[in-house]
Formats: sequence, C-alpha cells, structure tokens
Amino acid sequence: MINQCRIYLQVITLSVIISANGRQITLSIFFDFQTDRESKLDWPFQPKPSKSAIRVRENFMSHFHRFGKLNNPLGPWLCESHQKWCWFSDPVTKAAYHLINEQWHCHPPITSPIQSRRLHSSKTWYALLSFTVSHDIPKVLLPTTIDFSPGPHPIHFSHSPSQVPFPPIHKEYLSIWHTPYLNTWWVLTRFTSIY
Repeated sequence: MINQCRIYLQVITLSVIISANGRQITLSIFFDFQTDRESKLDWPFQPKPSKSAIRVRENFMSHFHRFGKLNNPLGPWLCESHQKWCWFSDPVTKAAYHLINEQWHCHPPITSPIQSRRLHSSKTWYALLSFTVSHDIPKVLLPTTIDFSPGPHPIHFSHSPSQVPFPPIHKEYLSIWHTPYLNTWWVLTRFTSIY
C-alpha cells in the first residue's frame, strides 16, 4: 500500500516531498497531489491510492515529522534532483524566479501582507501577479518551495529557499537512477548528510 502512494506521488527519496530548505513536508503529501516539481523520469501509471492505503502511508510518515516539520532536517544537496524545479530565488536580491514555458518570471519582494510580527520578520513575501519577464537571470539561483498565503484566492506567497544551489551531476550518482528504488519505499535522505 505504501508503494502505491509512493509511485502515485512519484517519490524516490524523502526530499521529493520536502521543502527546498529540507525542513518541512510539502502540502502534496497531505492532500495527495503531485508537486509542481515534475519528475524527469518515466513512471508507471498508478491510480489514486485508496483511503486505507493513505492511512497506512500517514502512519508511516508520522515517524518522520511533527505537524509537517521534520524531526531531522535534511542536509545540503549532494546531487541534482530527478525533479524539474520551477521556483528559485536570488540570494542577493531576494527576488523569486518562476520558470513557466521556458520563460522566467521575476517576482520582486514586497511588504508583508500578513500583520504578524513573527511572519513579517521571518519571511519574504511576493505578489503572485506582480512580475516581469526576465531574459537575464542571475548566475546563482537557489531551489525554492512556495508557500501561498491563507485564503480561498491566494494572491501572495512566501518561500522556503535552499541554503545552497544544486551541485553539478557527478558520475557516481548517475547509476542511482538505474537501481530498483521504484520497487521499494523511499530512501530517507536526498543523497545528503542529515544534520
């Protein structure tokens, strides 16, 4: 049953369902939808898992997090992900970059739309519809997970960026994608050290 959930969500390692900063589980695992980070791999068709399979998965996952926050955050990236990331951030300007149909949309930071000292001080916010198409992107962009503001029609978002960019792909990691992970549950790291 767990494997049905894993294949449906296209998970190889735990990092597939974790925010870019390696600290929180993404909403996809709670609401059973695939993330916006599309896999570069070919996956077998897997229908949506049954409610009993989801309960088994939730029980399994409860050993790794508390209210969505990982018990042991993941460490830095050691190799590039099998997912196609579409959100990034510039560590210098704090701008968020969204790759859509081969176009880069640059979202500049805005004043926090939420009146909370804790959120205001700890998060950088952006307006979803406020962007420019950028043809000149920074040399260093960090993979980023987007967190939309609460409400039925989210128009603002914040982000949880990785602390470092993806490293280049190394030959020793290429064989990982040819191993029989698709027949097992996920590996508990994203080919990283754990803090």
